[in-house]
Amino acid sequence: MLKIQIGTCLRPSGAQTLAFPTATVMYMAERIFPNEIFCLIVEILADDVPSLQNISLVCKELLQLSRPLIFCDIDLAERFLVPLSRVNPFLHLIRDPQSEYLRDYVQRLSINPAMFGRHSAKFNFIFQNLPSLDSLRLMSLDHAVFPIVQAHLTEKLIELRISESIFSDPEYVEPFQHLLTSFTRLRYLALDDLDMVIGHEQEIILPCTLEVLSLSYLETELLRAIALGMKTSWPPSLKSVIITYSSFTKIGRIFWEAINSNTQLVLDIDDVDPFDKPGKRKSISLSKSSYSHGPRHLQHSR
Repeated sequence: MLKIQIGTCLRPSGAQTLAFPTATVMYMAERIFPNEIFCLIVEILADDVPSLQNISLVCKELLQLSRPLIFCDIDLAERFLVPLSRVNPFLHLIRDPQSEYLRDYVQRLSINPAMFGRHSAKFNFIFQNLPSLDSLRLMSLDHAVFPIVQAHLTEKLIELRISESIFSDPEYVEPFQHLLTSFTRLRYLALDDLDMVIGHEQEIILPCTLEVLSLSYLETELLRAIALGMKTSWPPSLKSVIITYSSFTKIGRIFWEAINSNTQLVLDIDDVDPFDKPGKRKSISLSKSSYSHGPRHLQHSR
């Protein structure tokens, strides 16, 4: 996955210009290769952002080809850094008339709403001005952010990841439910390390367009609510449910009863970051049509 740390793209003085300012173009070499060669170079380096940044300084053609890849995945998620230390430079870029065109390149965004505090207007501006954004990772999600996401992203997002979030008040369940069901194009939903106070018989209804659901390190009550919601309102397009093995053992029978016979159940048996590349994870894939004996049989099939 392409990813860029905003701080590395800007001058140390506070990010007044891009690392490859316009003035630099004056010293770039004249083009000596056909476009196909330039495209091949950029394609080979597509997953290597530092190298893309370096070749963007070589000539104007490489700059134009590499720039969309450099800025397609933006990581503003801050945990222990100074609040808004990444956000403010990024805001400067997309607000500056000379660089606001970079907004169009951003397709994936990781962000920590808790870092905004009283600066919700900045959070709102970011979501309002990224026209190509279709993948979002929200860390430490706060219920106050729900209306902002619903206002700008419910018709755009294809992938949504929510992680490391605590909803300590039962009143947050309903707004969270409204957020999920408001998405009209969402295909992939990942819930990781969520703690939510929820009633024993409450349900969480998933978006009807969902194709892949990933669940990692969730409390039993939330897992049960999702399973009950799937039994009541099954997303017709859901093809795969990915769940950590430890979570499945807590609530496996309810999930087994909830899933459709055409849906693949993937048990993640590794303690890894649930958003790592699939090649780094160990998993077991099962389908209900292949196993008719329920969770007890699953444990033996491992």
